[in-house]
Amino acid sequence: MKIAILNDTHAGIRNASDIFTDNANVFYNEFFSYLKNNDIKKIIHLGDVFDNRKFINYKSLHSFRKNFLSKLREYNIHMDVIPGNHDEESMMHMGDALEALYETTEHITVDNSRPLMKGYKYGECLLIFDHGNRVKNYKNLASVISQRFREVWSSVRHIEVHRGHLHSLKTSIMGQVEELNGIAVRHLGSMSPTDQWHDD
Repeated sequence: MKIAILNDTHAGIRNASDIFTDNANVFYNEFFSYLKNNDIKKIIHLGDVFDNRKFINYKSLHSFRKNFLSKLREYNIHMDVIPGNHDEESMMHMGDALEALYETTEHITVDNSRPLMKGYKYGECLLIFDHGNRVKNYKNLASVISQRFREVWSSVRHIEVHRGHLHSLKTSIMGQVEELNGIAVRHLGSMSPTDQWHDD
């Protein structure tokens, strides 16, 4: 199975600026074209789908629905979302609403459960996806993972963690694979710029 990983899209960034929205829409067009051409049917979004921490404005939601969500349906792509620090509250509310809306629809499943670190076992591999803001010292990931995923911990040979949250290349670990106690950790960059919180 092929999986696309996406993170920190921050729909509505900079007060739903047209410049950033247009830039995101160009990216989404190229992204979905790539998925279609490579027969990728699953996306895991590592959080911060939306930028505003308290609400989702209509302009952002409309643009995101038109340029992203409608393409999920058009190309029959399944997406898992792990809420991030910018959208944890709004994504949980949206998840509750979607869960209620689609509870009798067989081909749509909404998993709005915690914990917010999700793991998927594929053969002898455990793939773990995390926004990246919850386990502050990523060097403690091995102990956190061994507890959260203890039911599969001993049955896999390889563990790889994919994390978002960091936005710029100002950190030396961005884009690299780091080995921590036998666990490969990937810190993924973002298509959106940093905000004041990240810059400080």
